[in-house]
Amino acid sequence: MKRESEPTKSAPLGGAVLYARVSTGRQAEKDLSIPDQFLKMHGYCSANGLECIREFSDAYTGTSFDRPGLHEMRELIQANPGVISVVLVHSFSRLGRDSVEFELFRRELQRLGVKLISITQDVGDTAGASIFRKIINLMDEQFSLETSKHVIRSMGENARQGFWNGGTPPFGYRAVEAGHRGQTVKKKLAVHPAEAEDVRLIYNLYLEGDGKNGPMGIKKIACYLNENTFSRRGGAKWTTGQVHLVLHDTVYIGEFIFRKGKAADDQIIVEVPAIIDAELFEQVQQRLKRNNPRLTFPK
Repeated sequence: MKRESEPTKSAPLGGAVLYARVSTGRQAEKDLSIPDQFLKMHGYCSANGLECIREFSDAYTGTSFDRPGLHEMRELIQANPGVISVVLVHSFSRLGRDSVEFELFRRELQRLGVKLISITQDVGDTAGASIFRKIINLMDEQFSLETSKHVIRSMGENARQGFWNGGTPPFGYRAVEAGHRGQTVKKKLAVHPAEAEDVRLIYNLYLEGDGKNGPMGIKKIACYLNENTFSRRGGAKWTTGQVHLVLHDTVYIGEFIFRKGKAADDQIIVEVPAIIDAELFEQVQQRLKRNNPRLTFPK
């Protein structure tokens, strides 16, 4: 979110660009909203005689400085030397929570003659300002690390209790409300009836075929689905990769793996309603192994 007004050479040396950030879209709807940050920064500009030249914002984690809004702001400052004298943030943590990256960016601004100001953390211009700022940055970074650990623990416990942690549900399922914890809505995976029929069809096509030809391969199944107007969510066409995923995923026998791809000890199996019975799933796995050239010895 940014205003489209471009800087001009007639802008005063007191020109400022405003930068706001939230970690997620969900946070953007709460008290740290981007509009709220900009509102407070505009008030600071008015009180201190700064002209706001442009606004930039991101909804990205503060542990990474690879953000589109931040990149665009940097390019604007570099392309207009002498026009912008201040980068304004609500707090230093809004610029970022990586203390090393933060300091590198601040020094880059300093070389360009631009001062970084936090409207809620006035460290001043004394000899100790750099020390105060670094202490704040290290505290922000540590807070981010602790928050990340807490989120990981909370999501793990949520999964152990059978709840959905968010994101796009696997094809064949939907997330439905399953209760409340305070003001938090808890959700679980439930079968999506129409999509579940397509999942069963894929398994049947792989083992038995369409009744005209025999068992189909993965590529042929994808072609069959697309030719017969079976589509994925949003009308997307089926690909061999998507068919492959459906045929391999244990979620369809009622075992959703949370943290898939992590070490086995870190994975959590969440019980969900099954779409395919275990015997049919095992038959499919055996055929997949037989047809996998990497697992089959040449004759």
